[in-house]
Amino acid sequence: MDRFAALGVPVITTTDDGSAGRPGLVTAGVEHLLATATTPIDQLAACGPGPMLTALERLAAVHHLPAQLSWENRMRCGMGICGTCAKDGWLVCSEGPVRRT
Repeated sequence: MDRFAALGVPVITTTDDGSAGRPGLVTAGVEHLLATATTPIDQLAACGPGPMLTALERLAAVHHLPAQLSWENRMRCGMGICGTCAKDGWLVCSEGPVRRT
């Protein structure tokens, strides 16, 4: 987060209880940023749990915004054979954790 902020990139932190950053869902924070940004937002980057990344992927698609989302999945073989880490036909173990949309 510090590296992004040092580059002047807007960083949003959210927690359920507001103990760090904004309280609530990250999608609400991103929607607020998109609605209030004074400069164009040209990309979304995120890491976190799968359901959150799925919601951000949908939000990015609605706003026609490219996204780099870092997915973490359980893996058995680590070579793309077993399919345990599959996400919509994409294998996290062999194709990498960051999916660009």
